[in-house]
Amino acid sequence: TTCQMHVQSNLVCKFLPSEITPEQRGDILKKTQYNAFNFPSGLLYLDFISDSGTCALTDNIWMGMANSGDGTSSILHLLALHEGFRDLCERGDSPKNAYLKLMDAALDPAAFVEEMTNVETNENTFINPYWKQKEHPNAFLLPQGRCCEYIIFESLANFMKEKGKDHTEYIAVSNGFFDTTRANGSVKGFQMIDLCHPDSLKPYPLEELGKTNPFKGDIDLPELEKLLKDKHEKVAVIVMTLTNNTMSGQPVRLSTMKKVRELSLKYRIPLWMDACRVQENAAFIKKYEPGNSHKSIRRIVKELYDQVDGFHSSIKKALANIGGFAAFRHGTLIDERCPGLGKMMRELQFNQYGLETSSLATKNIAGITMSLYNSVKEEYLYPRIEQTLEVGKALSAAGVPIVLPPGGHAIYMNVNKVFPESERNWDDFPGCGLVIEMIRRYGIRGCELGYMAWELDQYVEKHGKFPDKMPPNLVRFAIPAMVYSKEHMDYFANSLIELLKDKNSIPNCRIVRGKDAPLRHFNVSLDIEPYKGKTNQQFIHSTSLRILSKQQK
Repeated sequence: TTCQMHVQSNLVCKFLPSEITPEQRGDILKKTQYNAFNFPSGLLYLDFISDSGTCALTDNIWMGMANSGDGTSSILHLLALHEGFRDLCERGDSPKNAYLKLMDAALDPAAFVEEMTNVETNENTFINPYWKQKEHPNAFLLPQGRCCEYIIFESLANFMKEKGKDHTEYIAVSNGFFDTTRANGSVKGFQMIDLCHPDSLKPYPLEELGKTNPFKGDIDLPELEKLLKDKHEKVAVIVMTLTNNTMSGQPVRLSTMKKVRELSLKYRIPLWMDACRVQENAAFIKKYEPGNSHKSIRRIVKELYDQVDGFHSSIKKALANIGGFAAFRHGTLIDERCPGLGKMMRELQFNQYGLETSSLATKNIAGITMSLYNSVKEEYLYPRIEQTLEVGKALSAAGVPIVLPPGGHAIYMNVNKVFPESERNWDDFPGCGLVIEMIRRYGIRGCELGYMAWELDQYVEKHGKFPDKMPPNLVRFAIPAMVYSKEHMDYFANSLIELLKDKNSIPNCRIVRGKDAPLRHFNVSLDIEPYKGKTNQQFIHSTSLRILSKQQK
């Protein structure tokens, strides 16, 4: 599995730093305190730590960025971006493609502004006309998705305080909160509850891959209805994440979204969508959910947006290198429950990030707009999903316990299947050890999204027991769009297969700094200990000792 040659691809040629040895990477890992996020990406062969902002851009996206002009034209591109989102969210198969006018050398800027500021919109549009954004702001362009999450939860908390409500008593419920969404809600005191599909980690037959899909990203509808029936007055918002990154990038059915909308309307609770990968989700719906194969991706995307009161998106996950966007409909449940929320969000946006036309460069705004049109093309979506599927088949055929079927953007390995309880303690964090060894031996970086990232030890310390629903214990290898070839993916699969044959060489990990930090997996410092068998561990974490002590009492 040694990768010592340059691999020429029809996508991107990635030159591999073959002079870097495993010993050298081991030294650098130690100096960066065994945190995968701190490891220099230029010393890797393959980087699967994230697909956010790491994609290869298409030629027409580059063209749009190159033709964006200087900063004086930023308002033109912001107006075109607003139209791009109206095309994506509201117009389905009838986009107006206003961005094309910006490519015209004979463009009259004043006429374009006049047209865009007086554009006809739906009564409950996600993006009010530009002249109306001052009085009724409902669309927010930001540097990235977590900035959207910050102004949403901060504004929601501030609104409740103004109304004399204790927001810490309120619940936000989801099919699976992404880590930054959970962090932004939790830091403001909201109770963040995941109601994941009950079969999300159950086995799936290898022979069915590419033929059917169980849509494991769905929310647990019976549990959601029970929660809303019992506590609807304390539920602030329902958030549907598409695709469900926490649950292995699994898609959500369109029919499920419609059922969640029915519950949302029944109990008068706003329905929000984390739309980071809504285009990929639509591609799964078209291929696998009965009754949708005749529809275009654009139409399915519109039908998904039709179900919700608001959304936010890290556009970096859909053919853009930067950008986040949030929007909500006026005259819907958000106005009913939180009148004036948009003005709070706009104030926070301005105070934290500045004007929309200054928080991002003009070329980036142009690139984001172009990405909205490129990311719904089948010739982009299905090769991406197929690449993930094929490497998933290879790993599964070799016995690697990954979540099946693979999602659209990443491979998720089930840590508990590799390291059963009989071999490792849960708080040995062997998923982190596997990430470290993949970097050291093979120059391949993934990310632990398991018991360390989800802070299981903190829950156990606080409550003296495990949660009723254990968080997933996974390692994610997120595949950047249009970057790697089949040869790259073969190298990845062969490396992971080889490492698991020698899994006892994978070290245990313990936290030495940053245990209590929010989103600690980005900043935590670790130390490693060689695995010497569970009964002969050189250290047992304090949390395990406390649980054992309480059980004995």
